[in-house]
Amino acid sequence: MQKKTVLFALVALAVTIAMIVIGAYLYFAPLAGFKITQNIEYAPRAEGSRPAAHLLDVYEPKFRMPFEKPRPLIIWIHGGSWLMGDKSSTLAQYLPMCGYVGASINYRYSTEKKFPAQIEDVRTAIKYLRENSARYNFDPDRIGVWGQSAGGHLAALAGVNLGKDVSPVQAVCDWCGPADLITLASQAGPDNVFDANDVNGAIAKLLGGVPGKDKAATELAKEASPVTYVRKELPPFLVVHGDNDQVIPVEQSIEFIDKLKAAGADCELQLVHGGRHNFTTTDIVFDSVHFFDEKLKRP
Repeated sequence: MQKKTVLFALVALAVTIAMIVIGAYLYFAPLAGFKITQNIEYAPRAEGSRPAAHLLDVYEPKFRMPFEKPRPLIIWIHGGSWLMGDKSSTLAQYLPMCGYVGASINYRYSTEKKFPAQIEDVRTAIKYLRENSARYNFDPDRIGVWGQSAGGHLAALAGVNLGKDVSPVQAVCDWCGPADLITLASQAGPDNVFDANDVNGAIAKLLGGVPGKDKAATELAKEASPVTYVRKELPPFLVVHGDNDQVIPVEQSIEFIDKLKAAGADCELQLVHGGRHNFTTTDIVFDSVHFFDEKLKRP
């Protein structure tokens, strides 16, 4: 009887210690931050591209429990009118604290090569990351993409245009990305600072001409527009847009969501009241993270 009592006490003590360790990990691990692996080459440097064009960074938690399951991955795609910006301008550093592995990618600028080079690079980065999921300890079947402005456009395009040999994603968060490059100019208001009809502007650089004025550019604009590929069988979408955006008109996101809903796709539009093109706040970031929680962390 005494031996059983001692054994029971030892088991109870071991369980208590394990619970304390697990509790301490769950409390302190998010506070420990992240570790970053920088400048990973996901594709060979293309002719005419800058050295950093095909690099990405991965953000992982500093500490993991031995029994911890692989986390979902969220890939951040930066904005910059497709002709500037860098992977260092990212929200990916916050993702390990929220239960994810994060990645932030570069892609070729439109001044280096016109569309579809940008979405081809995004797809290549997704494919590279999925093939290396074991190295960075994430679940290759739970990948989300998240981008802002031009990055939002590319994130949306990565979610809708699933051609042959394209690595699919499981959730998309699009912050104020253009969705229809054909209607973009007509939806812009008089105070809009982004002129889609400018022959020297960002759209012309991306497409090699102005849609509606140049036949080849018009056809390419359709190919580059997420609305072109809307159908029911798509990953879940969260589209966030400021209702006072003077760069990309909010009507772009309204049009996109209306078409997604009409097709029966899983989608949601979050309008930021009074929000301009840069509407980043803690609340909006966590709303977007909560969307990924709903779509990527379900059993």
